[in-house]
Amino acid sequence: MKTGVNATRLAIAAFIVPYVFAMDPTMMFVGVEHWYQVALICLTSVIGIYGVASGLAGFTYTEMPWYMRIAAIAGGLLLLAPSTWTDIAGLAIVAAVIAFQYLLSKKKKAAAA
Repeated sequence: MKTGVNATRLAIAAFIVPYVFAMDPTMMFVGVEHWYQVALICLTSVIGIYGVASGLAGFTYTEMPWYMRIAAIAGGLLLLAPSTWTDIAGLAIVAAVIAFQYLLSKKKKAAAA
């Protein structure tokens, strides 16, 4: 059972990407008017998948507490939804989690030294 859970946590990105295609066909160049629409959906999808994957793994720069894991997963899922407001909210959440993780890792390294 443990192997199955770990495999699911690692392969969640491959599971989510087809849903991004279905929710916003812009990623497949369907109904595209400008190139930046494709770039935006690709960028937000990559950051969103990173947020979900890091939340499920429980680690970015250092070990995440449970509330940060939930925030990273929620922010990543918001980035995968095709809306400007969800993209802004998701980006803010994922960026805050990554920044906090970075500062926490620097603090731990300074304390260890």
